[in-house]
Amino acid sequence: MTHREYADSLRLIATFFEQHEELPLPHDAAEFDIFVVHDKASLKPWLAALGNIQKGIHGESQFKIMHKFGSITLVIYLSREQVCTRRVLGTKKVVDKVPTGYQDVERKVEIATWDCEPLLTEI
Repeated sequence: MTHREYADSLRLIATFFEQHEELPLPHDAAEFDIFVVHDKASLKPWLAALGNIQKGIHGESQFKIMHKFGSITLVIYLSREQVCTRRVLGTKKVVDKVPTGYQDVERKVEIATWDCEPLLTEI
């Protein structure tokens, strides 16, 4: 599929929804999700094309780039490890309940933060 075919198809979907207001919008209509970006190199052209972006996180492992187009937000998801540097700040003790007799088992877990350098400076 070409870029033109994709854009034309999106216009057809838009026309369909305009003509059928009796149908509900998709439950996630406020977002248009992109999952084709896997590293900083493939992110650069998106950043250059979008210009003004917002950054955020999704869950424990995903980083997201957002840009508003009217009422719909284009969201690019990629692994946090691809664009951020994880820094361990220390450890803390966590007590887990183990089902074998429900004894308390102590373990250390890392306390970490993510340094997500400014992405637009890399364009």
